Amino acid sequence: MKKIKLFILATLMGNLSLFSQTSGFPRISMEGVELMVAVKHGTYDYNKHIAMPKGLYAFNYDENFQPKKDQPVIRFNASGGCVLNDGKIYVCEYDYNANLQNQKPHWKVFDAATHQLLSDKEMEDNFRCTTYNLAYDRTTDKIYGLLETYTENYLVRIDPATAQVERVCELPFTNKYTCLACNKYGQLYCIYFKKEDSTHYLAKIRKSDGKVANIGEMTVDNLLHNDIFINFGYSQDIFFNNSNDKLYWILQSSTQNLVHNEYTAIIDVDTNTGAASLTAYVVDPIMVNGAFFMEPEFSAPRIIENFNYVSESDNHIRGHLEFRLPTLDYVGNAIDGQLSYVVKENGTTKFEGNAMPGTVVKTNAAEFAQGEHQVTVTVANSAGEEGPTVKRSFFSGYDKPKACRNITLTAEGLTTKLTWDAPDGGVHGAPINPAGFTYTVIRYPFEVTVATGLKTCEFVEQHPEDMTRYVYIVKAVDASGQEGVSAFSNNLIVGKPLEIPFESIFESPAELLNYYTIVDANKDGNSWSYDLAAQSPIYIYSDTKKADDWLITPPANFRKNRKYTLTFKAWSGFMASESMEVWVGKGRTPETLDQMILSIPAVPHIENDVSQIIHRANFTTNSDSIFHVGFRVTSPARSGSLYINEIRIEEITSGIDTFANDNTEGLVDVYGVNGVMLHHAVLPAVVDRLSAGVYILRSLSKTYKVIISK
Repeated sequence: MKKIKLFILATLMGNLSLFSQTSGFPRISMEGVELMVAVKHGTYDYNKHIAMPKGLYAFNYDENFQPKKDQPVIRFNASGGCVLNDGKIYVCEYDYNANLQNQKPHWKVFDAATHQLLSDKEMEDNFRCTTYNLAYDRTTDKIYGLLETYTENYLVRIDPATAQVERVCELPFTNKYTCLACNKYGQLYCIYFKKEDSTHYLAKIRKSDGKVANIGEMTVDNLLHNDIFINFGYSQDIFFNNSNDKLYWILQSSTQNLVHNEYTAIIDVDTNTGAASLTAYVVDPIMVNGAFFMEPEFSAPRIIENFNYVSESDNHIRGHLEFRLPTLDYVGNAIDGQLSYVVKENGTTKFEGNAMPGTVVKTNAAEFAQGEHQVTVTVANSAGEEGPTVKRSFFSGYDKPKACRNITLTAEGLTTKLTWDAPDGGVHGAPINPAGFTYTVIRYPFEVTVATGLKTCEFVEQHPEDMTRYVYIVKAVDASGQEGVSAFSNNLIVGKPLEIPFESIFESPAELLNYYTIVDANKDGNSWSYDLAAQSPIYIYSDTKKADDWLITPPANFRKNRKYTLTFKAWSGFMASESMEVWVGKGRTPETLDQMILSIPAVPHIENDVSQIIHRANFTTNSDSIFHVGFRVTSPARSGSLYINEIRIEEITSGIDTFANDNTEGLVDVYGVNGVMLHHAVLPAVVDRLSAGVYILRSLSKTYKVIISK
């Protein structure tokens, strides 16, 4: 093919990632209440084998629970566990890699707000204080812990103020007790598994004597695709959301869907049955010594509702804020007495005041700069106990226009026509400038601005003959010069049609993206891409839908009633054998490819004989016109991957071509008329190596005599 211009769309090139890392996790706590996790071990840089610093990390909802792996909020080695209560973080610190019998742990207390160390007490050795998991009981102001010696398990009780440890009871050593949690009513829970068969149980523990009462055998559902639940038994924790009494479990587990084959699961546990469900996950495996929500005092107010910015001017620069104060405290009890509120922007107080629970607050009117604003709102009760701080955004002034709609690129020969519809509103739901829009148009490749100040929703231009994939960006600009959201058109390959023969060997992504049309007909987001390692187009399966994905050749000139042969390599990648069809037609859409010339129900794997991945089909065109060949994947959902390469189309003009296209074995022996074997090769490539003359071609099933004239 001709030398091609390099134009690679980021959404199409490279090895496809089989699974997204994180997306769409639900909230597991009230807004403004973040998950904090004490990390015993995790990897910061896998390539350099650098470990995460030990300490307390924020697993924020806005970050999809993925921690900043080099930024602990507090540095400590919480081998003995970590809990929160009354604005203080309690840590049992020692080195779990050293001789545990000789360890004298340190009982450290930190201020949860400032992270300052408040106290540090040395504890006893000889396994008296080397706990590995803790739970705070607010009803008794005691901390319960799990402790293991070389031959014994213990439930212990700790005075958080003095760090004195009392052994409540010995637990059966035939079980591995992994973690504890205590709800706001003082009920102690644990998870343990039997060492003999790894069966997991959720259980209650009676605090007075340590008696264990099973709730149920644990099952975990909603796992990633084809995963089974595995608990390695590493450090882990369970913890309560006290606003709704939900129990969560965080632990390192195994998966076949992420890059390290292990991850950190966050699991919702039913305290009535022991049934559990994967709710969220961290893409890296992390050993956890403690986890808790950074909750306010239980009597502190909940968060505001129904926040809104109300414009009071024609240009929407002046206005006031509205929101409703809560009526319940953090754990769901009715609030008595007056509440106070503070609204801040960039740390500066904008509005503050007092009102009764449930009041719809309307702040004083104020001037706001044109653009997006983000404020924080905190509500406190009459005792000064602050509830969770929430962030709220609003837009003042005329809104930024939304993206243009229905952006469509069509072509007639070398002329393209771009059309679109105007935006139908503002990005933030605020009014847009009524004076109307002009439009800016940018063409790719090379990010060329080809039009500005357009007043109509249409742009036409001519292109050179070299075949190139074009795509355009269109954005609206309002009367004040504020640019709207950019949006892409469809991609379209434009250029002078190719002549037969032509061949594609896909040495770079450009040969795919500048020439071939890709159609995701079933609209599942899985279609053809380019595998840099294999230097080949690749299709990777969908989890949910049967494949209907097309790879369509560039336009080429064909002649009426001529016979053509298509040769290509196709092979299945991992897992199942793929299935595919090959179609011919006059357009670059599935509807215009109307002649099926080949069906392959089970595409061979690359490990098979190379001749089995070479596929051929003959066809005849019925007019002097431009035709295309479409390769359609038809595999069931959850299959595997399909590769295609070395696509060649040529006209059948001689006996040797006929033999090549009738020969299903691929490899042939070529003999001279004297009976001497000259070549053992693949047709029709061997033709170029033969001079004019008479030859005998023999495959496993056929023998031909052919004449070559040059």
